[in-house]
Amino acid sequence: MEGSLIWEDLKFFVDTLKILPVSDFLALSENGSYCVSTGTYSENWVYCPEREITPEMAGDVVRFFRECGDSGEAFMWPVYADSEANRKILEGAGLEYAGDLTAMCFVPKNEGLDFSLNDNVNTPLDGGVNSATNSDANTHSPKAAINCNVNASVIIQQVSLPTMADVWAQTAARGFGEEGASESYRKFVEALCGERGRVRMYLAGYGGENAGVYLVTEEPEMTGVYYFAVRPEFRRKGVARAMMTEICRQSAGKRVVLQSTPMGRNFYGAFGFTELFRIPVYSNEGDIF
Repeated sequence: MEGSLIWEDLKFFVDTLKILPVSDFLALSENGSYCVSTGTYSENWVYCPEREITPEMAGDVVRFFRECGDSGEAFMWPVYADSEANRKILEGAGLEYAGDLTAMCFVPKNEGLDFSLNDNVNTPLDGGVNSATNSDANTHSPKAAINCNVNASVIIQQVSLPTMADVWAQTAARGFGEEGASESYRKFVEALCGERGRVRMYLAGYGGENAGVYLVTEEPEMTGVYYFAVRPEFRRKGVARAMMTEICRQSAGKRVVLQSTPMGRNFYGAFGFTELFRIPVYSNEGDIF
Protein backbone atom coordinates (compact mmCIF):
# COMPACT_ATOMS: atom_id res chain seq x y z
CA MET A 1 0.00 0.00 0.00
CA GLU A 2 2.73 2.47 0.96
CA GLY A 3 4.47 1.89 -2.37
CA SER A 4 1.42 2.97 -4.35
CA LEU A 5 0.94 5.97 -2.05
CA ILE A 6 4.41 7.20 -2.94
CA TRP A 7 3.53 7.37 -6.63
CA GLU A 8 0.08 8.81 -5.91
CA ASP A 9 1.65 11.60 -3.86
CA LEU A 10 4.30 12.27 -6.49
CA LYS A 11 1.55 12.56 -9.10
CA PHE A 12 -0.39 14.96 -6.87
CA PHE A 13 2.72 17.11 -6.43
CA VAL A 14 3.70 17.17 -10.10
CA ASP A 15 0.05 17.77 -11.08
CA THR A 16 0.21 20.84 -8.82
CA LEU A 17 3.27 22.08 -10.68
CA LYS A 18 1.51 21.40 -13.97
CA ILE A 19 -1.38 23.78 -13.21
CA LEU A 20 0.78 26.71 -12.11
CA PRO A 21 0.43 29.79 -14.35
CA VAL A 22 4.22 29.81 -14.90
CA SER A 23 4.27 26.20 -16.14
CA ASP A 24 4.08 24.46 -19.50
CA PHE A 25 3.69 20.75 -20.12
CA LEU A 26 3.73 18.07 -22.80
CA ALA A 27 1.60 14.91 -22.79
CA LEU A 28 3.67 11.82 -23.51
CA SER A 29 1.10 9.04 -23.70
CA GLU A 30 -2.57 8.19 -23.24
CA ASN A 31 -1.71 6.63 -19.86
CA GLY A 32 -1.23 9.95 -18.10
CA SER A 33 2.50 10.42 -18.63
CA TYR A 34 3.70 13.97 -19.16
CA CYS A 35 6.59 16.34 -18.54
CA VAL A 36 6.27 19.77 -16.96
CA SER A 37 8.44 22.88 -17.13
CA THR A 38 8.00 25.45 -14.36
CA GLY A 39 10.00 28.16 -16.11
CA THR A 40 12.95 27.57 -13.79
CA TYR A 41 16.23 25.89 -14.61
CA SER A 42 15.87 23.04 -12.13
CA GLU A 43 12.29 22.49 -10.84
CA ASN A 44 11.13 20.45 -13.81
CA TRP A 45 9.78 16.92 -13.80
CA VAL A 46 8.75 13.95 -15.87
CA TYR A 47 5.87 11.93 -14.47
CA CYS A 48 5.79 8.61 -16.27
CA PRO A 49 4.10 5.65 -14.50
CA GLU A 50 4.87 3.37 -17.44
CA ARG A 51 6.44 -0.06 -17.21
CA GLU A 52 7.82 0.35 -20.71
CA ILE A 53 9.37 3.62 -21.87
CA THR A 54 9.46 4.10 -25.63
CA PRO A 55 12.21 5.82 -27.62
CA GLU A 56 9.56 8.27 -28.85
CA MET A 57 8.67 9.31 -25.29
CA ALA A 58 12.31 9.81 -24.33
CA GLY A 59 12.95 11.82 -27.48
CA ASP A 60 9.90 14.01 -26.87
CA VAL A 61 11.08 14.77 -23.32
CA VAL A 62 14.59 15.73 -24.43
CA ARG A 63 13.30 18.00 -27.19
CA PHE A 64 10.71 19.62 -24.92
CA PHE A 65 13.21 20.65 -22.27
CA ARG A 66 15.87 21.59 -24.83
CA GLU A 67 13.46 24.18 -26.24
CA CYS A 68 12.45 25.59 -22.82
CA GLY A 69 14.04 28.79 -21.58
CA ASP A 70 16.92 30.56 -23.28
CA SER A 71 19.29 27.61 -23.16
CA GLY A 72 17.18 24.65 -22.10
CA GLU A 73 16.21 23.35 -18.67
CA ALA A 74 17.37 20.58 -16.37
CA PHE A 75 14.80 18.00 -15.33
CA MET A 76 14.25 14.94 -13.14
CA TRP A 77 12.78 11.70 -14.48
CA PRO A 78 11.95 9.26 -11.66
CA VAL A 79 11.74 5.88 -13.37
CA TYR A 80 8.70 3.79 -12.42
CA ALA A 81 10.06 0.48 -13.70
CA ASP A 82 13.82 0.04 -13.54
CA SER A 83 14.58 -2.40 -16.33
CA GLU A 84 17.54 -2.88 -18.62
CA ALA A 85 15.35 -2.02 -21.62
CA ASN A 86 14.23 1.28 -20.06
CA ARG A 87 17.79 2.17 -19.07
CA LYS A 88 19.02 1.62 -22.63
CA ILE A 89 16.28 3.81 -24.06
CA LEU A 90 16.96 6.65 -21.62
CA GLU A 91 20.72 6.49 -22.11
CA GLY A 92 20.19 6.25 -25.87
CA ALA A 93 18.32 9.56 -25.67
CA GLY A 94 21.38 11.14 -24.04
CA LEU A 95 20.13 11.06 -20.44
CA GLU A 96 22.31 10.20 -17.46
CA TYR A 97 21.58 8.16 -14.37
CA ALA A 98 21.71 10.85 -11.64
CA GLY A 99 21.25 8.64 -8.58
CA ASP A 100 18.38 7.31 -6.50
CA LEU A 101 15.57 8.92 -4.60
CA THR A 102 14.65 6.81 -1.56
CA ALA A 103 10.91 6.38 -1.07
CA MET A 104 10.24 6.57 2.68
CA CYS A 105 7.14 6.43 4.89
CA PHE A 106 6.31 7.29 8.48
CA VAL A 107 3.07 6.91 10.44
CA PRO A 108 2.75 9.39 13.32
CA LYS A 109 0.78 8.02 16.26
CA ASN A 110 -1.21 9.99 18.80
CA GLU A 111 -0.58 7.71 21.76
CA GLY A 112 1.74 9.22 24.35
CA LEU A 113 2.38 12.38 22.36
CA ASP A 114 2.35 15.93 23.62
CA PHE A 115 2.98 18.23 20.70
CA SER A 116 2.45 21.34 22.83
CA LEU A 117 2.87 24.74 21.27
CA ASN A 118 5.33 27.18 22.72
CA ASP A 119 3.45 29.85 24.70
CA ASN A 120 5.91 32.48 23.52
CA VAL A 121 5.45 32.21 19.78
CA ASN A 122 5.96 35.35 17.75
CA THR A 123 3.36 36.91 15.48
CA PRO A 124 3.56 35.30 12.02
CA LEU A 125 5.10 37.52 9.39
CA ASP A 126 2.22 36.97 6.99
CA GLY A 127 -0.67 36.15 9.27
CA GLY A 128 -0.16 32.41 8.88
CA VAL A 129 -0.04 29.78 11.59
CA ASN A 130 2.96 30.11 13.88
CA SER A 131 3.98 27.03 15.83
CA ALA A 132 6.99 26.13 17.87
CA THR A 133 7.24 22.90 19.81
CA ASN A 134 8.33 23.09 23.44
CA SER A 135 11.51 21.18 24.19
CA ASP A 136 10.28 20.02 27.61
CA ALA A 137 6.96 18.80 26.26
CA ASN A 138 8.36 16.81 23.35
CA THR A 139 10.04 13.99 25.18
CA HIS A 140 7.82 11.42 23.48
CA SER A 141 8.01 10.35 19.86
CA PRO A 142 5.71 9.24 17.04
CA LYS A 143 7.45 5.86 17.34
CA ALA A 144 8.96 4.34 20.45
CA ALA A 145 12.52 4.50 19.14
CA ILE A 146 12.39 8.21 18.26
CA ASN A 147 13.63 11.06 20.41
CA CYS A 148 11.71 14.17 19.36
CA ASN A 149 13.34 16.63 21.74
CA VAL A 150 12.91 19.92 19.92
CA ASN A 151 14.70 23.23 20.26
CA ALA A 152 12.10 25.74 21.48
CA SER A 153 14.07 28.52 19.74
CA VAL A 154 12.78 27.29 16.38
CA ILE A 155 9.69 29.18 15.23
CA ILE A 156 7.71 27.61 12.37
CA GLN A 157 5.15 29.65 10.49
CA GLN A 158 2.96 29.03 7.49
CA VAL A 159 3.64 31.17 4.46
CA SER A 160 0.19 31.93 3.13
CA LEU A 161 0.66 35.19 1.25
CA PRO A 162 2.56 35.62 -2.03
CA THR A 163 4.34 38.61 -0.48
CA MET A 164 6.32 36.13 1.63
CA ALA A 165 7.22 33.96 -1.36
CA ASP A 166 10.51 35.79 -1.89
CA VAL A 167 11.65 35.08 1.68
CA TRP A 168 10.76 31.39 1.27
CA ALA A 169 12.51 31.24 -2.12
CA GLN A 170 15.72 32.84 -0.85
CA THR A 171 15.82 30.57 2.20
CA ALA A 172 15.16 27.47 0.08
CA ALA A 173 17.86 28.40 -2.44
CA ARG A 174 20.44 28.80 0.31
CA GLY A 175 19.28 25.58 1.94
CA PHE A 176 19.93 23.76 -1.32
CA GLY A 177 23.40 25.24 -1.71
CA GLU A 178 22.71 28.23 -3.96
CA GLU A 179 23.83 31.78 -3.19
CA GLY A 180 20.35 33.10 -3.82
CA ALA A 181 17.11 32.57 -5.71
CA SER A 182 16.88 33.45 -9.39
CA GLU A 183 14.05 35.60 -10.71
CA SER A 184 12.44 32.57 -12.37
CA TYR A 185 12.62 30.59 -9.13
CA ARG A 186 11.02 33.44 -7.18
CA LYS A 187 8.16 33.59 -9.70
CA PHE A 188 7.76 29.82 -9.44
CA VAL A 189 7.56 29.96 -5.62
CA GLU A 190 5.08 32.85 -5.74
CA ALA A 191 2.83 30.81 -8.05
CA LEU A 192 3.19 27.75 -5.82
CA CYS A 193 2.28 29.81 -2.76
CA GLY A 194 -1.03 30.60 -4.41
CA GLU A 195 -2.06 26.93 -4.58
CA ARG A 196 -3.67 26.81 -1.14
CA GLY A 197 -5.85 23.74 -0.77
CA ARG A 198 -3.25 21.63 -2.58
CA VAL A 199 -0.02 22.55 -0.79
CA ARG A 200 1.10 24.35 2.36
CA MET A 201 4.47 26.08 2.64
CA TYR A 202 6.35 26.75 5.87
CA LEU A 203 9.29 28.85 6.99
CA ALA A 204 11.40 28.01 10.05
CA GLY A 205 13.17 30.74 12.01
CA TYR A 206 16.05 30.40 14.43
CA GLY A 207 17.49 33.28 16.45
CA GLY A 208 15.60 35.83 14.41
CA GLU A 209 16.95 34.47 11.10
CA ASN A 210 15.22 32.52 8.34
CA ALA A 211 16.74 29.06 8.73
CA GLY A 212 14.72 26.45 6.83
CA VAL A 213 11.74 25.68 4.63
CA TYR A 214 9.45 22.85 3.65
CA LEU A 215 6.30 22.19 1.65
CA VAL A 216 3.60 19.61 2.35
CA THR A 217 0.85 18.31 0.09
CA GLU A 218 -2.80 18.43 1.20
CA GLU A 219 -4.24 14.93 0.68
CA PRO A 220 -6.85 12.97 2.68
CA GLU A 221 -4.79 9.84 3.37
CA MET A 222 -1.26 11.16 3.55
CA THR A 223 1.07 14.11 3.82
CA GLY A 224 3.81 14.44 1.23
CA VAL A 225 6.98 16.36 2.11
CA TYR A 226 8.93 18.38 -0.48
CA TYR A 227 11.64 21.06 -0.49
CA PHE A 228 12.73 20.16 3.04
CA ALA A 229 15.90 22.21 3.49
CA VAL A 230 17.92 24.00 6.18
CA ARG A 231 20.53 26.65 5.48
CA PRO A 232 24.05 25.28 6.14
CA GLU A 233 24.83 27.69 8.98
CA PHE A 234 21.76 26.50 10.91
CA ARG A 235 22.30 22.76 10.62
CA ARG A 236 22.87 20.64 13.73
CA LYS A 237 20.90 23.15 15.80
CA GLY A 238 17.64 21.22 15.93
CA VAL A 239 15.96 23.10 13.07
CA ALA A 240 15.36 20.07 10.84
CA ARG A 241 14.06 17.99 13.76
CA ALA A 242 11.69 20.81 14.78
CA MET A 243 10.41 21.07 11.22
CA MET A 244 9.79 17.33 10.90
CA THR A 245 8.18 17.18 14.36
CA GLU A 246 5.75 19.92 13.32
CA ILE A 247 4.90 17.97 10.16
CA CYS A 248 4.14 14.91 12.29
CA ARG A 249 2.09 16.98 14.76
CA GLN A 250 -0.15 18.20 11.98
CA SER A 251 -0.28 14.79 10.27
CA ALA A 252 -1.05 12.61 13.32
CA GLY A 253 -2.89 9.51 12.10
CA LYS A 254 -1.86 9.98 8.47
CA ARG A 255 1.13 8.53 6.67
CA VAL A 256 3.94 10.96 5.92
CA VAL A 257 5.70 10.11 2.67
CA LEU A 258 8.71 11.57 0.89
CA GLN A 259 11.39 10.84 -1.66
CA SER A 260 14.75 11.48 -0.03
CA THR A 261 17.94 12.49 -1.77
CA PRO A 262 21.10 10.67 -0.63
CA MET A 263 21.97 13.63 1.62
CA GLY A 264 18.79 13.40 3.69
CA ARG A 265 18.44 9.63 3.98
CA ASN A 266 20.23 9.25 7.32
CA PHE A 267 18.26 12.06 8.96
CA TYR A 268 14.88 10.65 7.94
CA GLY A 269 15.91 7.15 8.96
CA ALA A 270 17.04 8.37 12.39
CA PHE A 271 13.72 10.18 12.82
CA GLY A 272 11.82 6.94 12.21
CA PHE A 273 11.01 6.83 8.51
CA THR A 274 11.01 3.39 6.91
CA GLU A 275 12.72 2.91 3.56
CA LEU A 276 10.31 1.36 1.05
CA PHE A 277 12.27 1.26 -2.19
CA ARG A 278 14.72 3.20 -4.34
CA ILE A 279 13.66 5.22 -7.38
CA PRO A 280 16.32 5.62 -10.06
CA VAL A 281 16.37 9.13 -11.49
CA TYR A 282 17.56 10.09 -14.97
CA SER A 283 18.30 13.61 -16.12
CA ASN A 284 19.98 15.73 -18.75
CA GLU A 285 22.15 17.01 -15.89
CA GLY A 286 24.40 14.60 -14.00
CA ASP A 287 24.41 16.53 -10.70
CA ILE A 288 20.80 17.33 -9.79
CA PHE A 289 20.98 16.35 -6.12
